[in-house]
Amino acid sequence: MLKNREYIPVNEERKTVAIIGGGPAASATAISLIGTTLGQEVESTRSFDVHIFSALGMEALTNKTYVGESIPPAATSIMKQLKVHHLLDNTEDHIPCPGSISLWNNDVEGHNDFFMDPMGFGYHLDRRKFDHQLLDQAKKAGANVHRGWRFNHVDEETGKYALTFSVQGRPRKLVKIDFVVDASGRSSAFVRRLGVARNTFDEVLFVNCTFDLSDDAVVLDHSFVEAVSDGWWYAARIPNNKLIVTLCTDISTIKVNGFQNPAKWLALLKQTKWISKAIPSEILDKDPFSLDIIMHAASSSILSAVCGGNWLAVGDAASSYDPITSAGITKALIQGEMAGKAIKNLISGSHEMAVQNYQESVFDDFNRFVKLRDELYKSETRFPTSPFWQRRN
Repeated sequence: MLKNREYIPVNEERKTVAIIGGGPAASATAISLIGTTLGQEVESTRSFDVHIFSALGMEALTNKTYVGESIPPAATSIMKQLKVHHLLDNTEDHIPCPGSISLWNNDVEGHNDFFMDPMGFGYHLDRRKFDHQLLDQAKKAGANVHRGWRFNHVDEETGKYALTFSVQGRPRKLVKIDFVVDASGRSSAFVRRLGVARNTFDEVLFVNCTFDLSDDAVVLDHSFVEAVSDGWWYAARIPNNKLIVTLCTDISTIKVNGFQNPAKWLALLKQTKWISKAIPSEILDKDPFSLDIIMHAASSSILSAVCGGNWLAVGDAASSYDPITSAGITKALIQGEMAGKAIKNLISGSHEMAVQNYQESVFDDFNRFVKLRDELYKSETRFPTSPFWQRRN
């Protein structure tokens, strides 16, 4: 029995939609659902209220470490549809990316340039700012944004959901909701509590370090990718004069080689043929014991169902992609845009199958991802005896 319950007041004449999560998928869903232009739908006539519950408080602007910093041109296209593309205009916050340079199934670097892409540039993001900027846009559109709220529990009461949250330094909260959007990331915090299964067919590990660059360091604005026997490397200059360098491998390789050890990680980085030359020598000369190595999992997985009668999942909560496709943020924005439209159609009664159609789109996109992922891994043939590549071929 909860003590000191506090309820968010709801308008009984409107539906209440709760979005659990504070990333791009959550914000895109809210913006698409409400409309991106203030006054597009008069507040007094709207048939629903939207609440976003983000576990990240404002302190996350400085305390949280992100790995997914880059977006391809396809992401800028969906941002234009959501009318939030202006967030990329400040090149101090987000650096235009002209393309990628890679060593993949070849000892000569290949170039993938965005200059001729009709969708525009890619970008290296300051993810802390990007996520909060999107939340601010959702708030401007009319969403009620609650920062620092962590979802704990769900109960069903008289056809609605009772959601329990904890807030640091404050009593737990309980709110009653007509429709729930799970945008909580790979944890699928809400849907998991409904008993919906998550199907994982592969998982890789990111072992990465972020470096402060000296003022005179010279690094191209491209993304760098290089396949090696034990996985593949990614490096990119990101805002605030930093460089992120990541080894993508798997748990079995880590157990055998111990690449989470800073000295072994740095030694492997020095062995790369292209990235070691593309990044400043000051990085390679670092004392390994000064490195802050961070490791986290990135699965290829999907829920057995991404919607129900009065809920749906979006972004990584619905389906997560191997980072080799560079599609995580793009997928979150695209699914958010589709989810918002589907929920609005459902609430208005204009298209009762809209949410089911959304699920079919998510499943279709995931099948296309699986095919692309397989093609990318199988296209690297230089390491036939490597356990990492054998497991993906």
